[in-house]
Amino acid sequence: MTKTDNNSGLLQAELKRRIDSIQQDKQLRKLNPNRSDCTSFVSNDYLGLNTDPYYKSELLKRLEKIENFGSSGSPLLGGYSETTKALSEKWTQWYGLHQEKHNSLFFSSGYQANVGFFSSLKELGKSETSKPFSQNTELILFSELENHISLIDGIKQSNLEKRIFSLNDLNGFFEELEKLKPHQIPLVILESLYSMSGKQPDFKKLMDHTLSHRIYFYIDKAHSGGILYTNGIGIDPGFLSLIDPNQLILCQPLGKAFNSQGAVLTLPNSLAQWVVNKSKNYIYSTAPSNLLLEQWDFHLDYLSSEKFKITQQAYLQKITHFSNLINSDKVLVSYLEITDNKNSPYLSFKSPIFKFNFKRDQLQKIQDHMSENNFTIQQVRHPTCPIDKEGFRVVLRADHKKTDLKEFVLKFKEAISATLRPKEILRKKTREKTKEKKSKTLIIKQSLNS
Repeated sequence: MTKTDNNSGLLQAELKRRIDSIQQDKQLRKLNPNRSDCTSFVSNDYLGLNTDPYYKSELLKRLEKIENFGSSGSPLLGGYSETTKALSEKWTQWYGLHQEKHNSLFFSSGYQANVGFFSSLKELGKSETSKPFSQNTELILFSELENHISLIDGIKQSNLEKRIFSLNDLNGFFEELEKLKPHQIPLVILESLYSMSGKQPDFKKLMDHTLSHRIYFYIDKAHSGGILYTNGIGIDPGFLSLIDPNQLILCQPLGKAFNSQGAVLTLPNSLAQWVVNKSKNYIYSTAPSNLLLEQWDFHLDYLSSEKFKITQQAYLQKITHFSNLINSDKVLVSYLEITDNKNSPYLSFKSPIFKFNFKRDQLQKIQDHMSENNFTIQQVRHPTCPIDKEGFRVVLRADHKKTDLKEFVLKFKEAISATLRPKEILRKKTREKTKEKKSKTLIIKQSLNS
């Protein structure tokens, strides 16, 4: 046996040992093909466009007109064309922004866009290896606790000073802003719809408390773009009208409701120029192909069409229907992450994502039960989420039928009951009665006080 063979054997043995350890902890990830005989509540294809015959036929008509399908290289080496430039301007206008002051840059994925942007900022902080904007300016990052791993990884690579905050503690966040020195510029990093909980920040409420501060916002719209608000822009137009556009950076990944791949980063021209010059993820990656550019262009047209408006309205009604089915059931509500109250920093709008929290030993049993009844759901576990929030992320799609939703709720309740021991069922019923009694007492007190 050669030294090379021995080293290879050692590596394989070490990898096997570590993978076995992951499996023993029940944390091993596996690639499993989608089951065509199951109704999926996992997919992020929110509008069901992947199998929509109208969308497919109209897109193919556009693709037939393309002369060059591929990409010629990276953006700085032949990959940036007149087609790219035109689509960049069109994308900027989608937000109601002016191409003279803003630019839209294309990346291969949302992960690459987020990491590419923040890693390019490493020279804009205050450290031994970085140079501030000037002698009197320093960028400080404020990252929300539940932000996606792509944002977290990008922030780490920026080497900038960061402060973690929670939207559940807005007073703490505002206090941190007040502590900033005049030369420190805050960049607040948020998602417009949190994928692991379905929560949506109330940006207008944030603006009411931060207008006096010189704040930049970076917003990842992966799960709201293409679904929510006029033309599917994914963020409240009221917020866009309040904020100075020069202090706003928007990232729109193009999977999920966009039925494609890639990402678009829309930002002020000064920051766009910085990214083009400093982001390795942008500079050294192949530019999007003409095939992708045409699909993205087609999708922007689709979002302004009457067909989209009809689909969007029906989808939002379906979300409300499914939400009512869940919230009318005491068993399901007891496992649901609920943030719907007037003092919440989140919007009360019912999102297409419903998060249910369970004990770890229940997860596989519930998933297997649902699979046996031809429903696909997927466990969400640590480190993707905190240990105390492990459970299932149930995703509603536009192509789900009402009969699917009713049957899903029925089978989901059966699956939960099958995992509970008799003592747990008794304790759960006792908690529900206590909660109901407190609720009735509160209603009586409120009526007496009114």
